[in-house]
Amino acid sequence: MGGNKYNHTALSGPIKIWEIRRGFMLKIEILKEEKKKAIQDIKEYFLKERNEEIGDLAGEIIFDFVSEKIGPYFYNKAIVDVQKYMNEKVDDLFSLMK
Repeated sequence: MGGNKYNHTALSGPIKIWEIRRGFMLKIEILKEEKKKAIQDIKEYFLKERNEEIGDLAGEIIFDFVSEKIGPYFYNKAIVDVQKYMNEKVDDLFSLMK
């Protein structure tokens, strides 16, 4: 799998997060509502776990950092897991051949 032939879209919406994978930019779109909820979750985490109240801007900066720097690790792990799962299912299909 490679090139920009494939459309890798996790979610539809106007918020775009770019990831470089195999030399190509892949666009992952996140709904504004989902980003807003994630930022709220970050703010609540800081308040509950660190007893720090952060604002929307700080929450968005953290969200952007996690999306750009940490998110690709989860994305790539998910791709590997799906590939393994699909390979197992294809093997199951071949086992049905007579």
